Amino acid sequence: MLSALLVCLASVIAYLAYLASGSYFISSAILLSSSALEALESVTLFTSVEQPWVLAFAYASGIGLAYLAVLLRAWALRRSSRLYAIVGNVRVYVTSSLRILASTFAPMSCVFISRATLLFLTPQEVDAAIMHEVGHRSSGYRWVHLAVSLLVSLTAASSLGYAIETPSLFSVACAAAYLYSCFVAAKSSSWIFEHEADRFAARKGYAYELCTSLAKIATCSKLREACFGEAMLLLENPQMLKQMARSRSVLKDVAELLKPLPNLHPPTETRIHALLTSLTV
Repeated sequence: MLSALLVCLASVIAYLAYLASGSYFISSAILLSSSALEALESVTLFTSVEQPWVLAFAYASGIGLAYLAVLLRAWALRRSSRLYAIVGNVRVYVTSSLRILASTFAPMSCVFISRATLLFLTPQEVDAAIMHEVGHRSSGYRWVHLAVSLLVSLTAASSLGYAIETPSLFSVACAAAYLYSCFVAAKSSSWIFEHEADRFAARKGYAYELCTSLAKIATCSKLREACFGEAMLLLENPQMLKQMARSRSVLKDVAELLKPLPNLHPPTETRIHALLTSLTV
């Protein structure tokens, strides 16, 4: 279980190193090495039981089913959407969803943006959101993120298999520790991936528009409804954005990262802080 604690610590250090340096090379080395060592330890633990072949079957089946689910979802969305724009070799589709969202799927060169997003954001902010999604497909970090995801999935499968095959208080505690460390590592990698997409949009000249769109979406998410009118115009004020950025702190980032909540996007204040910093560099 010591390796699980080390992975959590490494995940926090990797994220903070990325924020400090703006480069994912050091963070990638930290995340990949710690995740690989934990995966090796968990697999060694599981292969000590009588039926280690179950792990290989369960892992391969899980990855295959997850990939198939993503393909089917992207195919269904594409069938029910209309073409909105083409950015490079990426096709942008508009869905009929009334939720404010934009997403992309790795197996297909396409980005999906909802009709509600087109109504809620300004045209420049929509372009910024699209550039953010295109950034996911253009960043070299996507391969690191994929590798980390596969490693933590292997660790999770191994630890669960060990707890099922040898049920005891110790095996359950080990599985819980491994699963939590996998969660933190995946979350750290996902946050870095989001920042990389933000940086791509910023390099394309959409840093400020991405800030305002993030502020609007975060505000409406807290209110659990779409907001319009003067209240949203206030969020386009540079002073308001700077105030949001100043509310960010390292301790808050670490606390959010370690929370057992499936938030795969970094705090809005942290993203705005990083984007405004890129404007002054």
